[in-house]
Amino acid sequence: MCKENVKKVVISILTVIMLLISLRENAFASELDMEMMDIDTEEVNLEDVEQSVLEASESAGTVSTFVDGTDDGVADEIEVRNGIVYSYVSTSDTYEVSDCDASVVNADVLEKVEGKLVTRITHKAFNDSDKLISVSIPASVNAGLEVPRGQPGPFSNSVNVTRIDVSDNNKTYCSVDGVVYTKDKQEVLFCPHGKTGEYVISSGVVKVKREAFAYCKKLTKIVIPEGLTVIEDYAFYTCTNLVFLNIPDTVKRIGKRAFYSCNRLQRMHISNSMTEIEEYAFDEMLGLESVSIPGNVKKIGHYAFRGCSNIKEIILSEGIEIIAYNAFQNCSSIQTLTIPESVTVIGKSNGCVSLSSIVVNSENKILESRNGILFNWERKRIVWVPQAMIINRYEVPEGIVSIGDAFSECLNLVSISLPQSLEEFNYNGRDSSDESTYSLEVSSLDSIDIAEGNPFYKNYKGGVYTKDMRKFVICPKAKKI
Repeated sequence: MCKENVKKVVISILTVIMLLISLRENAFASELDMEMMDIDTEEVNLEDVEQSVLEASESAGTVSTFVDGTDDGVADEIEVRNGIVYSYVSTSDTYEVSDCDASVVNADVLEKVEGKLVTRITHKAFNDSDKLISVSIPASVNAGLEVPRGQPGPFSNSVNVTRIDVSDNNKTYCSVDGVVYTKDKQEVLFCPHGKTGEYVISSGVVKVKREAFAYCKKLTKIVIPEGLTVIEDYAFYTCTNLVFLNIPDTVKRIGKRAFYSCNRLQRMHISNSMTEIEEYAFDEMLGLESVSIPGNVKKIGHYAFRGCSNIKEIILSEGIEIIAYNAFQNCSSIQTLTIPESVTVIGKSNGCVSLSSIVVNSENKILESRNGILFNWERKRIVWVPQAMIINRYEVPEGIVSIGDAFSECLNLVSISLPQSLEEFNYNGRDSSDESTYSLEVSSLDSIDIAEGNPFYKNYKGGVYTKDMRKFVICPKAKKI
């Protein structure tokens, strides 16, 4: 080690030791008494300490000092070996990988440092390592290769990593063609972001874990084996060049945003084993052109196909019972939607700007379509007026008690007549003070007529008031007063 590096390391170690002593004496001190040290504070700061350690490690291959950079924030010292930073954790008497120098190309994680086992890869260990191509994991590592909930994974933004190889003697993890699995190969945990072309998931896998293939933008084809049952949240998030992915009929669950922004996938097979399409499952899949949902699916969740703007056809099979509010939000290319007999609950989907007609199976006992408008007679409400339907004047049928937000996107509506039976004028009930929820706040509306005899509302000088005149409800936006 050259004299300059030795000097830097000595200064660094002395600085940190004195910092520790001072902190232990007064845990709440706002300022350290640097005069106790025979060191020029203008020449030494934390950045200098860190840089000194890295420079020294490059010269000698090893150096140790104090650091607080582990996942749980508890570390006593670090050791740097070949550009990889190992943090010692006294509570477990082990080391964990906490950082890596940006110059490292092939990272070989050691099994032991200073005679202590290396057991964990922290969630920041190899982040933003642009030059990193491969990582070798020893038998001793038993934690950290999964993507943690709410935090970046250990290889986040290291876009050129093409393989992660796990020792055959590791009892927790294994790797197949550079992709990390659990040891029993039942769960695929992480595919490096630099992986290219086609990848075949190993047979026997039953679960694709959270974010396992997220940001694998260079993959074009992924083959999923029969027997897979669960695709967790964000599993294939932003695989923007994926043109083929099969979903076998054994899949029972697809998690939230599992295929978000997989924009080149044009078709998506829905498994015959699924009973629910969860919220956001196929969110923002801009390449989808058609989808067929089998009858074994009983519920389509909120925003399940939100933003799939190129879908022109959605086939809803007999057996589906619930279609949640905004399930097809911003599916702007759909022109017609046909509702099967089995559907009993359905919410409006906003932003379907091309939708001109909703058709309901004539055997459905709860829902009905009248001239393309969707009614729910069990709840006595209008559910959905298609946005592309041109309506200038509309008379709401007697018997309807609520109009919800059915007319909120009728941009050509000029006049509407409301029946004696109407009870609820907005989404939240007639006593709501949130005027922004009113269905009839459309810019073209000039006239709202309340039927004589309505027990809840009345007209007065062009506006709508409660029957007792104690509360103003709404005035048509185009009304000239």
